[in-house]
Amino acid sequence: MKKRVRRILPALAAAGLIVAGPPDASASSHMDAPLIVLDDAANTTDVYAFVREQNGRKLLVTALGVYPFEDHMDDSGPGTEPMRLVLAVTVRGADILIDFDGTGPQTESGMNSYVNYTRSYCYAAVKCLTDPYGPQNDGAFRPVRIEAPLGSFLNPRPPAGGGPRAVFCYRLFDAVIGALAPALPGRVTAAGSHFANPTCGGFDPRRNRRTVVYELILSGTAARPDRDGCEALSMAFNASNIPVESQEANQPVLIERFELIRDSGSGYAA
Repeated sequence: MKKRVRRILPALAAAGLIVAGPPDASASSHMDAPLIVLDDAANTTDVYAFVREQNGRKLLVTALGVYPFEDHMDDSGPGTEPMRLVLAVTVRGADILIDFDGTGPQTESGMNSYVNYTRSYCYAAVKCLTDPYGPQNDGAFRPVRIEAPLGSFLNPRPPAGGGPRAVFCYRLFDAVIGALAPALPGRVTAAGSHFANPTCGGFDPRRNRRTVVYELILSGTAARPDRDGCEALSMAFNASNIPVESQEANQPVLIERFELIRDSGSGYAA
């Protein structure tokens, strides 16, 4: 057991899976099936947690094997089936692999996320959980690899449409966090609202042309482990709502109210 922990520790430091722990945390290990440790390929049930000192702080280091997660989008249009999103997050040595094998096929509706977009929200989730205040550069993401089957809605074959890809940004972010929740339970948030960018079309009589009105409804972040989420902030990406004045000046719309509804979101579970 000691030999395995020593081998994993520097790899986890490189991967960034080091989180702040309470001052009185103690070292521990857990193994559901002791003999499975002999088979690295099958050994996905073990979680190790132990304390190390760094710059006068006590850090809780967590090592994990494979953590799966599954979610669904409602559909890709009228009369279509739910869109299945499957992933497994694997930490092996110095590498983190996020694999979407099993995710559903690309759609004709344009509800597809090209792989660069898929990767960006996976990187964001790992960064938020492991080293949120560190530099955002190549070194931060080098240990993280993201794979999605070619032809799936997270890595479609050209010339598949991808205009509505923003519907996936929250879901991807939440799915990675959901997978890692058992390993880092004190750091994850709940799943947030995935309603962020309503779009409506019509005719603009002032300009005598068709128009599309795009808005960002960013009501706040999901609940944190020990408190509510943050109000009126975007989650998973850095954006803000389009100002009312800009919308009314450029689109045939009149916005009567734009406000937060008190206690409209679920609180945290103590």
